[in-house]
Amino acid sequence: MATLEQYRTIIQQLLTEFVASRNAQQSGSYQLLFDTDHDQYQVLRMGWEGSRRVYFVPLHLSLEKNKIWVQQNNTDHEIALELMEFGVPAEDIVLGFQPPSARHLTGFATGEA
Repeated sequence: MATLEQYRTIIQQLLTEFVASRNAQQSGSYQLLFDTDHDQYQVLRMGWEGSRRVYFVPLHLSLEKNKIWVQQNNTDHEIALELMEFGVPAEDIVLGFQPPSARHLTGFATGEA
């Protein structure tokens, strides 16, 4: 099992690469929010599209009970699979946006102790 510090590094690298690629395609409206004290990691999209205000969180990952929780994924990226490409085993990834009753069907951890 990897250490929490290794998971923090993987999450930060993955989200940093995501934001860099999105900002290269658009006008820099994606930002990173890393709270390493509470192990919360988010990508924030904010700005303006014409006269419409844009403000939402497309990605939110957290560390809980030695597992990486994908709390939110409103992107076309398969974040859980990308975490696995970084060496995180499926049993250390929880799809927190899935109902607890369905998590056993995902092939990832359920988040249960």
